[in-house]
Amino acid sequence: MRKKPFIVLAALLILFTFSLAACKDVPQNGEYDITAGVTGVRGDIEFTVVSYNLHSGGATQEMMDKAREQIDASGADIAGLQEVDRDGSGRAGDKMISTLTSGAMNNYFFAPTMSYFFGEDYGIMTTTRHEMAGSFSLFLPFPYEHLTLSNAQIEPRVVTRTLITIDGVQVAAYNTHLDYTGETMPDGTLLRRAQMQFVY
Repeated sequence: MRKKPFIVLAALLILFTFSLAACKDVPQNGEYDITAGVTGVRGDIEFTVVSYNLHSGGATQEMMDKAREQIDASGADIAGLQEVDRDGSGRAGDKMISTLTSGAMNNYFFAPTMSYFFGEDYGIMTTTRHEMAGSFSLFLPFPYEHLTLSNAQIEPRVVTRTLITIDGVQVAAYNTHLDYTGETMPDGTLLRRAQMQFVY
């Protein structure tokens, strides 16, 4: 009969945790230069880019194997992947990154979204079959003031930039996963618009 006080205490601790999170400042980006490292070489080249949301929370090892096969079979030069778990995270077969990069797309840049639930083990990843010259990630606008227990699925988002050399031409590849917020947060559309404007 002592379970009820324990449940109440646990709920209070969770509420306190999210209350603290809601008081945090919006993540700040340091100084950055989107022209850094660009060689300036231009050329008439063709390349293929794919985007793939892996739904890591519901993924299995079999699904990751199939995703890798599909991406490799597409002949893609660059893949922007969303909802990726680090190896050892305990989900999606526990080796998502090593599986996805075990084929043709063996160069990669992973950036955590700093999710409250998964810390630095969950984020987005860019993979390529070509040489990478440099990568960084930037926080997108994020509504900490709207974060509550009822809409705890809202998570910080990032955009990544990776320099990739294809046929002697350096391409700046951007990858992101914009917020998807429905009725749980006012003006979810405005948030996505602000994130898109930041990327633009």
